[in-house]
Amino acid sequence: MIPPIVSILVPVYNGEKYLGMLIDCLIKQTLTNFEVIFVDDQSEDNSLQIIEYQSSLDTRFRVLKMPKKGGNAVKGIKYGLNYCNGKYFFYMSQDDLIEHDTLEKLVTTAELQNVDAVIPDMEWFFANSPNNRRTTPPNGLNYDSIIDGTMAFKLAMPWKIHGFYLRKTHLLREVGYDDSYLTGDEYNSRKYLFFCNRVAFCQTTFYYRQDNTSALTKVFRPHIIEDIYSYVHLLEFMYQNSFDREFIKKWHQHTVDLIFYYRRMAEQNSATLDDTDKKSAQNILYEARNRLLKFSRNSRLFKGYIRLLRKSKINWQ
Repeated sequence: MIPPIVSILVPVYNGEKYLGMLIDCLIKQTLTNFEVIFVDDQSEDNSLQIIEYQSSLDTRFRVLKMPKKGGNAVKGIKYGLNYCNGKYFFYMSQDDLIEHDTLEKLVTTAELQNVDAVIPDMEWFFANSPNNRRTTPPNGLNYDSIIDGTMAFKLAMPWKIHGFYLRKTHLLREVGYDDSYLTGDEYNSRKYLFFCNRVAFCQTTFYYRQDNTSALTKVFRPHIIEDIYSYVHLLEFMYQNSFDREFIKKWHQHTVDLIFYYRRMAEQNSATLDDTDKKSAQNILYEARNRLLKFSRNSRLFKGYIRLLRKSKINWQ
């Protein structure tokens, strides 16, 4: 049996509304030598039945079940990565879409250019909207450009390079995957780029759905604040790998600002949170602040230090 050239990993939780569209776009791919690995996180709707039925129709589709509740997509990604057989790895959310030729173009570019990552265009997708924002090769780059990992990492920090790209499975396993917080995938996608020798771009579109109001990142809950952990982790990574100090200072200030951004978000959503949620939100914010303060001391970056000490308490309404 010929192994698949690419593994598409899809974490699933209560996605019955969108799974049919995702499956349809994958079935129609011009590249046919792929596998799809669904990782179900104890869905409470018909998601499991939908993906199990699809796997009974097409052996390229496989279903894994999380052994215990993960609670977020990044845990499903790390779990499913162990089961990927493809030379290349591609991640999709259960509500995302790609063009019919996306897999073929990404794999062809990777093979011809001998690169470690291939970045498609990305559309911030709202259904029935003609003016969706798009991410294309940034800063004067084009579809013939090849860049190194450090440049790709720097462009990914402000998401000029997004996180939905083709990777080499063996390199992804070597780099590792942190699933200890909600936005670990955002940290991991940037870290992977740093370890790439060559990164290419490809003119095909990944549709990143924005109109799923039930998505974990669309409703304010305490775990949303864990986003700050990702940026502190990135600061530590940049410091350890001797990035230029001005670049680190820029993202240190961004992370300081995030503390107060999420404090305001918590205050604005006070009415939707019970006492347990409020306690959890404050604890996560304090933990994020303390991690940032520790980095500030170690790196001797003290801008905003006193403000962090004095003004990280959430003022509940």
